[in-house]
Order: sequence, then structure tokens, then C-alpha cells
Amino acid sequence: MLKCYKMYDFAFFVITQLSYNQCVNFHASSIDRHEVGSSNLPRPTKFPNMYYTYVLYSTKYHKIYIGYSSDPEKRLLSHNDESNTGWTKRYQPWQIIHIEGFETKSEALKREKELKSSRGRAFIRTLLPS
Repeated sequence: MLKCYKMYDFAFFVITQLSYNQCVNFHASSIDRHEVGSSNLPRPTKFPNMYYTYVLYSTKYHKIYIGYSSDPEKRLLSHNDESNTGWTKRYQPWQIIHIEGFETKSEALKREKELKSSRGRAFIRTLLPS
């Protein structure tokens, strides 16, 4: 069973309970699209065969986006890419404000739907900067 984790001060911590407890520290700056190519930055560690539900926030436009991915770092880059033609293109740049990990794709999709509900969006509003 996977436990939830939140982003605090632009760093978020992944805590899981698989066969043993593990804790991995991700730094939002290492996910920034302008800094990812830099070789001296710490790279976030990913758990193999994990799925993540994430919440993106556009500080410029005050918009949120909720999605899931097996590689949230790569997904954030694609949302912020200039060649992106989807809905997120209009509200760039994006930053991750919340992320949750799951062992199965169906669990991640279920949580994505929960976060897209009015109750989930109320929870997300508590995460937004004032």
C-alpha cells in the first residue's frame, strides 16, 4: 500500500510502503525544464513500475492541471515544452505542487478522478500559494 506525500517549499518527499520503507527526496528545481540538462543537479529517483498522479499549477494564470504518468519529470517537461499543442500550452509555465505514487495504473487513474471532483479540487486549493 502506498502512502501519500505532499510538496512543501518546492521539495516533495515520496514515502512508500512496499516490502520495506523507502524515502526519496525530489527537488522541484531538478525538474525545471531549463535546468534538467545540467549534469551537476541531483536527479530525482523514481521507483520502477510506479504510476503517479500529479497536480500542476500555473502561477502566471492561476490554473491547475491534474494528470497521471509513469514518469512525472518527463511529463512536466512535455507540458512546459514550446511545441506542446494541448490545453496546457496556453498556461505555461507549469510547476508540480502535489504528487502521489501508486503501484498500479488503475489506482493512479482512480486518484486522478478523485482529485478532479469538487472535493478533490477543494483539497488542491489548500495546496496553492496564498
